[in-house]
Amino acid sequence: MPMQRQTHVAVWLRMLAQQEIRAARSAKKLLVTQGKATKKAFNEGGQLKAEQAIRQGHATWVRTLIAVYTVAIRNFAEYTQEQLGMKSKANFLDLVAGFISREAFNKATYITGTSIELARNAIISGVENGLSETEIAKQLNSVIGGGLSTSRARTIARTEVHNAATFGMQAQAEQSEQLLIREWVSVHDERTRDIDKGDQFSHVQMDGVRVGMDEPFAVPNADGSVELIDRPGEGSPGNAINCRCTLLYVPQDTEF
Repeated sequence: MPMQRQTHVAVWLRMLAQQEIRAARSAKKLLVTQGKATKKAFNEGGQLKAEQAIRQGHATWVRTLIAVYTVAIRNFAEYTQEQLGMKSKANFLDLVAGFISREAFNKATYITGTSIELARNAIISGVENGLSETEIAKQLNSVIGGGLSTSRARTIARTEVHNAATFGMQAQAEQSEQLLIREWVSVHDERTRDIDKGDQFSHVQMDGVRVGMDEPFAVPNADGSVELIDRPGEGSPGNAINCRCTLLYVPQDTEF
């Protein structure tokens, strides 16, 4: 791997880790709060009340994700700005406000739906196993805000920080007056998606692929098809969740 790419990956991973720690804390706190609220609601009004309590947390997820996206987009846009030697743009966050609000709403809806599904499965399992309503309520608290919430919060944080980071880089690069191309850069370790290891998509094969600023990346699928995405961190869950791949923006006349 050329030194430029090695340095970029090292800086990229360090910045991601710093952002993810803060985002995971916020996500974990929210999941714990939702777990307690769901338990209380189930005790008061059964499944419908419990699901209502989860849905009421949607707005809080939106606010939490807006905060995560805003910080990550700003930081990674500034990093790209420095890489490309660009002048600052005073209204940059105004340019990406639409993405932040839209993405926060959509991802909050996805997270809320997952919590409702977890709650429904816990209730079904509890009934099948003859648990009392009090015991089922405790199970609801456990599956949403209990021990599993730590790993779930990390997954949410890692995925959403990464999504915002690559978007911020892209949005900043698009403001450049230079003629640029984009290069997909994979992190080479055991976690990198690889069809040969049984993963749905191959990010190993994407390493080094270069496209124009307006061209999509064609990510190989295990079924022989490809998924067209604009950048790492985008696309279906199999492509996006826990991805750590990044991009390099280089002038079109750069020699490789």
